[in-house]
Amino acid sequence: MSHKIKHLYEFGAYCLDATDRLLLLDGKVVPLTPKAVETLLLLVQNAGRLVSKDELIRAVWPDTFVEEGGLTRNISVLRKALGDSDNGLRFIDTIPKRGYRFVAEVKEQQAALGRQPGDAVPVPQQPELTSKPSAAAAGETPHVSPASLEGVSGISHDGAQPKGERTRVRVWMLLASGIALVLGAVALLRVLRPMPVPRVLRSVQITTFGRVGTGEPLVTADHIIYFEERRGGSWHPMQVSSEEGDPVPIPVPFQSATVLAVSPNASQLLVASFSGVEQERPFWLLPALGGPPWRLGELTGHDAIWFPGGNRIIYTHGNDFLVANADGSDPRKLLTAPGTPQWPRLSPDGKTLRFTMVGPAEELYSLWEASTDGSHLHPLLPGWRPPPTVWGEGECCGAWTPDGKYFLFRSARNGVHSLWSIREKNDLFHPANHEPMEVYATHEGLGNPVLSTDGKRLFVVNSRHSSELAQYDSPSHRFVPYLSGIPARWVDFSRDGRWVAYVDTIDGSLWRIATDGSQQLRLTSAPPVAVYPRWSPDGKRVLFHLVNSGVRRKLCVVSSEGGKIETLLPGSTEEEQADWFPDGNSVLFDRHTSSKGNEHVLRDICILDLTTRQVSVLPGSEGLKFSALGPGARYAAAVTEDARQLMLYDFRSRRWVKLAGGDGIFNARWTQDDKYVYYQDLYGGLDQPVSRVRVADRRVERVTSPKLDLPVDVTAFALIGLTPDGSPLVSLGRSNSDIYALDLDLP
Repeated sequence: MSHKIKHLYEFGAYCLDATDRLLLLDGKVVPLTPKAVETLLLLVQNAGRLVSKDELIRAVWPDTFVEEGGLTRNISVLRKALGDSDNGLRFIDTIPKRGYRFVAEVKEQQAALGRQPGDAVPVPQQPELTSKPSAAAAGETPHVSPASLEGVSGISHDGAQPKGERTRVRVWMLLASGIALVLGAVALLRVLRPMPVPRVLRSVQITTFGRVGTGEPLVTADHIIYFEERRGGSWHPMQVSSEEGDPVPIPVPFQSATVLAVSPNASQLLVASFSGVEQERPFWLLPALGGPPWRLGELTGHDAIWFPGGNRIIYTHGNDFLVANADGSDPRKLLTAPGTPQWPRLSPDGKTLRFTMVGPAEELYSLWEASTDGSHLHPLLPGWRPPPTVWGEGECCGAWTPDGKYFLFRSARNGVHSLWSIREKNDLFHPANHEPMEVYATHEGLGNPVLSTDGKRLFVVNSRHSSELAQYDSPSHRFVPYLSGIPARWVDFSRDGRWVAYVDTIDGSLWRIATDGSQQLRLTSAPPVAVYPRWSPDGKRVLFHLVNSGVRRKLCVVSSEGGKIETLLPGSTEEEQADWFPDGNSVLFDRHTSSKGNEHVLRDICILDLTTRQVSVLPGSEGLKFSALGPGARYAAAVTEDARQLMLYDFRSRRWVKLAGGDGIFNARWTQDDKYVYYQDLYGGLDQPVSRVRVADRRVERVTSPKLDLPVDVTAFALIGLTPDGSPLVSLGRSNSDIYALDLDLP
């Protein structure tokens, strides 16, 4: 009878069993999904040949419609399983836009699975127990006496094994066979048994006051959740019980502060204080049970976390990660990231660092990983999902379960916010699986995920924000709706006062509308997002900049009747905050030039000649931003890098002088007569004062009242324009953001 043949493909240290659909490494099963095995088998069977993407998809998913992303994920899983690129090995090569090629040498073999009755059984060779090299070399047959075999492997003088010895051999053989069967069954179950999927059992609302800040992560310890509340131009640290309750302010002697981390023994809070737009902030230690803070050495940065043992902290400053002792002493640089690192998270064993990186420009939010000694820096999920197209999208804000079994993170695409998990550890029946599994999804904002101390609950901020266009009414000290309170951000009026250009805060599209509310027209689609519209002097065009994928800001212009969008400047520079010169032939704009890795951003203010497309730099404008050209083009206003000084440029004298100061100056706007510059100090206190400065004598007058009557759900407002009669227009930010607990099932 014929034998059943097993087909094997060997490459490197791996063996692919085509019959049982198993990948083996040194005889041990490498856990792979069935689709991943089918993908690998097709590549191996066609080793050296380009296999197109369409051919792979048709073969692996013959009866299912699958997008190309499914194939990309399979290839990524295979590369991880094969250790591709580790130790100099290469197995799967990518042919851009075409397909893949298996490049390693493959040896095909066949092996008999079993024998039928009557099959010939080969006689094993008797092992040679005596070594006589000279005799063997001479071709002699060595003589082995029966006595010499006695005591070896239980063989007696007559060549038979003793009965007791035979029994022991059978027992050991049966035991070995049983162990092999058990191991084989476990291995098969690991391959065939579906991976358990984490899920959310229920959602519980923790806070109900609607003012939880979304810009910083939540921090939790000992049934307490720490967060921040924004009130106008100030941010206040708060705490609330993780079992529901009323939030309580944390007393701090700072204008604004954020709780970054809690010490492992929950006795101290690591706090960063700030008073303006400064990115790198001083660190403080604050007793969790109350008391005065004390400075943490000389350390400054924008995020930090303790090591599990509590004897060191790791913190971010610029693009760098640094490590210091728990008292702030002995700081040293650990690594430099390609973008700005945020939300650092350490594995429970303290060996792995994961964090969110903002940028490089083409990547937006992404998760990265490194060893805590600074080595092996790499993206965590390269190519996992299509690149994000809107600011704030991507993967971020991860959290490890206390046992290190799962890593959970947030992902956002096309307005959908979702939570995903990665299985980090094996158990008896389930291998580790680094393919993310979706746990939860919502069309509402989902931010700042953090796990409870026991790992059974995930706390998130469910954020709902809206904007409303309003005009300041001086007699009542209130803001009243303008144009029916449309959700507008960034507003500009045509010179004749008949038209308004604005950006819709819901989707970032640019619109035009008459001041009586009629003839509304969308000028751009979103994404990308439009920002800072400015009417041309003749009212026929609107100048603005688009925030493209990767937050690349490019200066554009579109007809006021809609149509094709023209990009004014090619290249890798970023432009924003532009204004027309009165003749309509030139524009003033801010320019940003990033060095490699976004480590340094060079800012200046430039003039673009629309006829020649030549760019010239305004003298002395290095480091200035938020430029605004006066209607008569006699002056220009701008803000210093730290947003603490409003500067004036005189085109006649070609000199800069200081106009006003503050903690966070933004959104300078000129009156039509060139006499005043309006501006807002966004960090100037709870009331975020709007003021104006007279150019002639630099006299500053406050415009909005310190006793503003704001609705309770308005957390902040921003000056975005002036009406034709000179009244401030603002965008009111309404917030209904609260903390929710998601009860988890993590099998």
